[in-house]
Amino acid sequence: MKTIGFIVLIAASAWVLTACGGGGGVPASPDTTAPTISRVAVEPSTLIVPGVTSVRVEADVTDDLSGVDAVAVKVTYPDQSETTHTLVAGSGATYAVQFTPSWGGSQPGTVRFAVSARDKAGNTSEATIDRRAAAPPPGTPW
Repeated sequence: MKTIGFIVLIAASAWVLTACGGGGGVPASPDTTAPTISRVAVEPSTLIVPGVTSVRVEADVTDDLSGVDAVAVKVTYPDQSETTHTLVAGSGATYAVQFTPSWGGSQPGTVRFAVSARDKAGNTSEATIDRRAAAPPPGTPW
């Protein structure tokens, strides 16, 4: 009789552990790996100021563990003003945004595009690409 009671006790303990998620499995390790940004593209490759009406930024972003949560680009213009735009998921791992660039004045210089990605565990990564903002060619003197 003692043997049957012992077996019932073991079976009940196993059921409680399984129901509570303590089935003895290996606990999942937390995601500590940042998303991967494998490509950043900006079109057009040279921005003519004034005159650029649209810029497209694309980035390929992946995260094998928790998944990609958000992708954005911070644009720093030659006058040091900044704008931030959210990239939207497209096909595959490609995220993209199209916007009209603007900054005070029309001075040429460097425009920096810093793409940042965050996964669902909160890990982040960043990739930057610079593009030249050039003045338009001079008009003909006659």
